[in-house]
Amino acid sequence: MMYHSNRLIKAYERVGYQTKPNDLGVGVVGVIECNWLQPTHNKQDFDYTKQYRACISALGSKLNDYWNEKKQGATRSYQSAPANAQIPLDRPDQSWVQCDRCLKWRKLPDTVHADSLLEKWFCEMNTDPVYRYLVVKLLLGYQFEKLVIP
Repeated sequence: MMYHSNRLIKAYERVGYQTKPNDLGVGVVGVIECNWLQPTHNKQDFDYTKQYRACISALGSKLNDYWNEKKQGATRSYQSAPANAQIPLDRPDQSWVQCDRCLKWRKLPDTVHADSLLEKWFCEMNTDPVYRYLVVKLLLGYQFEKLVIP
């Protein structure tokens, strides 16, 4: 996604591996604020200038580097695994869980796997004490005045 002065100009631009007919780069989304580029008069695209082409080229190389690092890092960490071990090939970079009470999404620490959680999960079950404390304050009523609709 490419923004100019906090305005979304290009919602999706394929770069790097994504421009070729293969499975490389699938699911990778980048966000960039590119105020140095000039948007067109209708603000739905950027002028096709040397700066724009250089930006797209740089984004493509960054995406390719990120993709290669993630794939090679995954294969490197599993090379020492025993032959009969099952290797999770599609493990996400981050795991998120939604609280069944407040419906907010919380990022799980890298040490906690989503498969090990109970069927119902609440914010007070968060292993990060900072977020657990904020939720306890909310549950005790310190911030309920913001939630009350007159």
